[in-house]
Amino acid sequence: MAQHYIEAPADNTARGLSTPVLPNAAGFIYNQTTDQLQLNPPGSTDAWRAIPDAFASVQTIRTRVTTAEANAEATILAAITGYKIRVVDWTMIAIGGNAATATSVRLRATQSASAVSLAIVLIAALTRSTAVKPNSANVTNLADGAAFVANDANTGITIDVDNDNLATATHIDVILSYVLEAA
Repeated sequence: MAQHYIEAPADNTARGLSTPVLPNAAGFIYNQTTDQLQLNPPGSTDAWRAIPDAFASVQTIRTRVTTAEANAEATILAAITGYKIRVVDWTMIAIGGNAATATSVRLRATQSASAVSLAIVLIAALTRSTAVKPNSANVTNLADGAAFVANDANTGITIDVDNDNLATATHIDVILSYVLEAA
């Protein structure tokens, strides 16, 4: 088992494979067998502990789509190979005017190999500059909390319009908070 050590003494002069310098860090090890960065703080008698994958933390993306893009189904978050996307929270905002003519705007994903609407936002909720959240009026989330479970691996999150005729608003902003979970 090959292991590469990283050490950064108090003078911040990195040794080993530290690029860039890891200031005030010591006791890091990269384990090629498990493909994990591990930590054992100085003076600790504990065993080496894996550092949590950065993908395990909540991440946020803000995407602005035109009404034409929403009508044609736009990707909000592309699939990430080897991971499932679990939505933690979302916000939709109509930009440039009140959304009109369509019935609803939907946040879509794939669960159990089927396309699902994580959230259905009725047009009445999408008034100009209003932040629409999962608990807002005129919003229906997938039943029994299923909107907030991990979606199928290697699939993304999209936005679409139920009858492809969203108008008046020039854009829809989608702010998506999510976690990536290993497939």
